[in-house]
Amino acid sequence: MPEVLEQHFSKKILFLSILFLLITGAWYALATLTQVGETYRMVAPEILFVEEHDVQVKTAYDADYLSANPGQSLISGSLIKTGELSFAEITLENNVIRMDQNTELSFIDNKFTEETAYNSTSPRLVFELISGSIWVNAFDDIEVSTAQSSTNFWHSIGVMTYTPPMNRLTVITGSADLSLYNENDVYLTQFTVPLCNQVTYVETQLVPGYALLKTSKLKKELKLASISESVLEDEWVVRNLKADSKYVEFEDKLIKSRWVYTLKNSYYKTLSLLTFIERTKQSLALNHAKTIAYYILGKIQDENLIADTKSLLADFEGAISPIKNNEKTLAWLTETYFALGTVDYGSPAYLLKEDLLSYILSEDSIQSLRTYLADLRAYLDDFKLTDAEKVASDWLNAWDDNMIANNIQEFENQSQMLHSLILAHIDKATSGLLDVFDKTGQILLTLAESNGSKGDMEEVRFAVTQDRLEISAALVSAYRYLAAKQYLKNSYESLNIDELETDLAAKEIFLEQARLLAQRIEYAEDQMHGAALSIDETEFQEYLTRKTRDELLSENLKAFLEGEAQVDVEVPTVNDVVSTFANARISLSEEGITPQEDSPFSFKVKNARLVDRTADGSSVSFDAMYDYTTNAVNDVVVSGASFKGSFELNDLVVILTQNGVSGTEEYEDISDLLTDVEDDEALRAQAVAQDLAKQLVLNELAKYDIQIGDINTIKVLDQVTLTYFDITDAYVIDPTDPRHPIQIQFEYNSSAKKVYNVFVVDISQVISTEIMLSQLASAVLGGIYVEAEKQNALEEFKDLIEGSKYLVVEDRYLIIKNLGELEFQNLYLTTLPLSVNGTYSFTNDNFSMVTHGLYTAYNTEIEDYFEVLAEKYVIDFMKDNGLTVVSGQISMHYPFQSIQISNYVIGDQTFSFMLDVNANRLKNVTLIETGATVDSMTFGEFLSIGG
Repeated sequence: MPEVLEQHFSKKILFLSILFLLITGAWYALATLTQVGETYRMVAPEILFVEEHDVQVKTAYDADYLSANPGQSLISGSLIKTGELSFAEITLENNVIRMDQNTELSFIDNKFTEETAYNSTSPRLVFELISGSIWVNAFDDIEVSTAQSSTNFWHSIGVMTYTPPMNRLTVITGSADLSLYNENDVYLTQFTVPLCNQVTYVETQLVPGYALLKTSKLKKELKLASISESVLEDEWVVRNLKADSKYVEFEDKLIKSRWVYTLKNSYYKTLSLLTFIERTKQSLALNHAKTIAYYILGKIQDENLIADTKSLLADFEGAISPIKNNEKTLAWLTETYFALGTVDYGSPAYLLKEDLLSYILSEDSIQSLRTYLADLRAYLDDFKLTDAEKVASDWLNAWDDNMIANNIQEFENQSQMLHSLILAHIDKATSGLLDVFDKTGQILLTLAESNGSKGDMEEVRFAVTQDRLEISAALVSAYRYLAAKQYLKNSYESLNIDELETDLAAKEIFLEQARLLAQRIEYAEDQMHGAALSIDETEFQEYLTRKTRDELLSENLKAFLEGEAQVDVEVPTVNDVVSTFANARISLSEEGITPQEDSPFSFKVKNARLVDRTADGSSVSFDAMYDYTTNAVNDVVVSGASFKGSFELNDLVVILTQNGVSGTEEYEDISDLLTDVEDDEALRAQAVAQDLAKQLVLNELAKYDIQIGDINTIKVLDQVTLTYFDITDAYVIDPTDPRHPIQIQFEYNSSAKKVYNVFVVDISQVISTEIMLSQLASAVLGGIYVEAEKQNALEEFKDLIEGSKYLVVEDRYLIIKNLGELEFQNLYLTTLPLSVNGTYSFTNDNFSMVTHGLYTAYNTEIEDYFEVLAEKYVIDFMKDNGLTVVSGQISMHYPFQSIQISNYVIGDQTFSFMLDVNANRLKNVTLIETGATVDSMTFGEFLSIGG
């Protein structure tokens, strides 16, 4: 280039550069000088619903309820209610609350503005559930109260149902913190309900004594239990989970170009150097950090560049550190962290997520560590067991000693969440995952020991022991006998069972329950060779009768349970029995107790007298056999009346105190007393005995969520043993629709805890001829669900057939084999005399198998099958009438209203014609050479053409 041109272009470049800098500086100065103070506007939730639904709102300024408008903003103090078959949804950013039909909700408070959403320990939204059921999907902290409780959801999903005074809280994902109050609104205690669990309680049970209860006791008092599969598969749950699948996305912010990232990065760095206003500098630093994060989640994440991620995270930390305490920064860090959700372990997104956590993790946000457990659940669901072990280890490592010491309650809560996760995925639990859980128990024991309180130490040891035994039992139930044996051994050693004081309840329970589990493990090894199969209970009981209890354990099993020291099980003493009865308000002397030689945990007790008198002022005493392990009595004799079955000690006291039993004359055989219909005293004893038996049945059924409408409808089938009953007015509560209980009828054996001939009134169907009581509720709910799904499938198939217009089948020929397949017979094609049998797959929307005498096919579409069958039929039909055609001569398409035969040769003449199967004639017979046409001919007339 000539020197003159070089000078010319150099001057132009210099001029343009100066002009660009001046324009940029002017723009920046204008933006800075005209900047106004940030506003703090309130963000109000909105109520959404379909216009036809009956949804009403009453604000603090209204005298009565008014019909709500879809999208209407809600103000604090508003009451919202839905009518019959009406539903509503309350949304605020990423938070969703859905109201079931006939639900009333009060919106108490919205405590945050747009700028302070993450800068407080208070809940963002506060509601009161007055009655009904709601679905809560909380991104921020949402509090929902009832008359004597409040529940905090935070990055979790759950269902609250309240029909005063009954409360039920079901946690689908994450966890929920439940606070309980007495009737005077005085705080009692807090309890964390982990994912896949539910609690059920009535307000009358929330007495001041709850303030003293430990977690292990609260679990029983609040009936903490796993959610059954039928609940998780329920239409209400599935529909809401599907509706909640939306989440915060970054697609519009992700940076997937290195050039774009470089330019943006340089831009924010340059502007940061040009400004001296601190507020603006912080805003630019945050934008710089966002640019790095979105680049990691864009290009770096897509290409999985781990080395680049680590380098970029160093730049990210440099940008964020000076402004990490800024309100906007914390809000963005928190929102981004939780919006990431579950990502692949070790990926760039996971490394960024861990870095974000390091900034938001503090005493105020210690619950953030629960997200590790959310990741753990996702990995277990997807069978990513190695990742599951790693994230569990990351969770535990995030708890340093100081953090645990300052947040013991939260550490206990999250340990319970981990415990629930392992139980829910026991078929996938690895030794590494169990090791992490065991370490949490050791930490809790160490902390309790450092507190110096023997009572607290024993309570923690008891809870840890129970959790270990529960996991061991779950492994046995999941047919993982070898894993159960190893875990039982590890628990025995790590808890130092052989070194504990002999009078500790934790030691006693562990050794006794470990022996019971060992019996099943040895049976699986000895008789089933350790196979992953279910134990046949009948064969197992026969096996037990062939061996005594002491002979039952193999030497190897004894060795790992009891160790080299051969620690003997500490059996209860007579004094222990006296103390136990005294705690249940029963007076019993040592002379009235006889230990049983064949079972050191069993005692015969005589003249056990209730401390409290009955309602009519009389005193009650009884004889019985007492099992110290279960704290239950059997073969109870009260004033000559004998009651078979096993009854918990406290239950027996309540029933005897409320009903009372008077003496009767002596009978040589108790069956004579219970069958004597002449003696008035005998009849009274029989009535009392049957009333007691019915009440005990009522209590037993209630433990498994089976309610009785009227106790008088319970019919005693065997008045001698009092163990067989006919129950015609029982109800199962559907957690998703508690206002419409499901009526069932069945026979019940209280001794075997089995029910027979379970008839569901709603569907007029027997769903089981024999089942354990513990499985009854889930079986009924599952039966209702399956029947509804079968009916839906049947209607779906009928709609498909009716929609085709050319297929016909009678209802009596349709049978649902399972939820995915339907069996049919005599499916008739109206345009051709074709009737087929087979099965239809709803999963694949086709015939999984269909057959006719001419053609059978598998996994075929309806029209495809009939195309082939119809062609074979036409060939066969023509052959029967003396004509031979091949597929190339036939032209027709479903539904075969027109069948054309071409190029049919007779002699030296070629014809085409239409086939009328129903009339058994040929139509429009055309001679190709001349075009001459005959409207209609019989087959005989056509054949005569050839002479």
